[in-house]
Amino acid sequence: MKQGTVVHKILEEEVHQTVTVNIRSREDAWGLRIWNIIQGLRTLRETGMTRELEVWGVFDGLVVNGVIDELSYICPDRELEAAEFEINAPPPLPPDQRSISDFLSPNGPQTLRQDNFGIAAAELPPSSSSGKACSKIYITDTKTRSVKSIPKAASFRPTLMQLMLYHRLLSDMATNKIDPSILFSRYDLQPDEPFTDTFIAQISGISYAAPSVVPPKTDDPDPPA
Repeated sequence: MKQGTVVHKILEEEVHQTVTVNIRSREDAWGLRIWNIIQGLRTLRETGMTRELEVWGVFDGLVVNGVIDELSYICPDRELEAAEFEINAPPPLPPDQRSISDFLSPNGPQTLRQDNFGIAAAELPPSSSSGKACSKIYITDTKTRSVKSIPKAASFRPTLMQLMLYHRLLSDMATNKIDPSILFSRYDLQPDEPFTDTFIAQISGISYAAPSVVPPKTDDPDPPA
């Protein structure tokens, strides 16, 4: 467990600059967590990768949260992705036939692929406004082991479930499907309570151009978990 913490800290510091911020209320603590997510997403957008991104959501009325080890635009296993694409690729259409997606897509022709877990991803042509193609984001989890061997399928299953849960949490956050009132109730937060002046002054002093992760330091005896 200690070795895993050390490894994760080293990986995080390869991407983020750490800045100390003092918090004095529960609302400050949650504001800091939201700020870290914003900075993490900025890092992903600017550099193509971010690490230690916190996500949360609600399942059957219960609050669930976790920390994604790494998000990246680069596939961590291109050979596996290529093999999956070949297995799931639909048969080619005749030259004079177009697919239904060609007619439904507002941006012109696109291709759809589906992996073994039933997750479909659309590969769109370059956007006319930005000139950049829409990219998929890959979720990676880093595990430490006491032996130098790849885990067997049974040992890998919990990690697979964990990654699928992270995918669901991140998707719900991105599509605004989380009811904030449940989070406010769970962590005893007052949504209309302003941040403290000290917290605002410290956050406003952090440069937008330098992606940072700010670990919470608090005078509150019971900060949110």
